[in-house]
Amino acid sequence: MKKSTGRKGESAILKEILDGLALRYPNGSFNRINNIPGFMKIKGKMIMRRPSSHSPNGISDIIGVLNSVYIAIEVKSEKAYRAISRFYSKVKHQVLSYQPRNDFERHALNQIRFLEGKRACGAIGFFTYSLEDTINKLDVEMKERI
Repeated sequence: MKKSTGRKGESAILKEILDGLALRYPNGSFNRINNIPGFMKIKGKMIMRRPSSHSPNGISDIIGVLNSVYIAIEVKSEKAYRAISRFYSKVKHQVLSYQPRNDFERHALNQIRFLEGKRACGAIGFFTYSLEDTINKLDVEMKERI
């Protein structure tokens, strides 16, 4: 039996955030986007699912609209949030030109590029690890737009 570490997985954090956003911002619309498993079992083998050709790499976990503002939120566990924060601080001035050296960097870079692209168009986009962090970031971003 696996011993609990007291840490929440990304799925549990994602659910908590979506439930909390619905209560905090009843006039907003927030939806989980990445709800299809990345792998499927075919004839006893685990096969990576191919994403839709219309689904961009790195699309955020939560896409929403609040007061006519597009919102993209990428949910991470606390450990993954720390890792991606370190990586982002390393590549933030070369997001478009940086060449990833491994799968983590490739995946993280796709997520960073997705969020940066949305922010460049006037959206709010960020990484988060908890409901409290999400609400804090969203409140700050929305206040800056008033």
